[in-house]
Amino acid sequence: MIGKSLSPGRLARQWLVLLLPPVAWAIALGAMFSVTDESCARGSHTALWVIVGGCAVLAIAGAPLAWRERRHADQGDIDRTRFMMELALGLSALFSLIVLMNAIPILLLSPCRT
Repeated sequence: MIGKSLSPGRLARQWLVLLLPPVAWAIALGAMFSVTDESCARGSHTALWVIVGGCAVLAIAGAPLAWRERRHADQGDIDRTRFMMELALGLSALFSLIVLMNAIPILLLSPCRT
């Protein structure tokens, strides 16, 4: 069944919610890799913790946004919106866990070994 089309702003918002968690993980991975040498030189994990915390917030932020968007689906696009937002909820949970698992080496190892 073909329904009415979405406004470009709403469609962009749905794609943003869907892609926010994987992008947060990619940012965390790249930023932590680039800051590791500096953390070793300083002997501190502070920069790594800031990166993990900020990216975890970004990855988790997708869940309430997806939930709200899912609940406000219009009649014409309810199937596609529900599918995209349920996928976004799953991706948010998965990538939030992955970003938080990046904190395990920071917690257990010295700055020069992470």
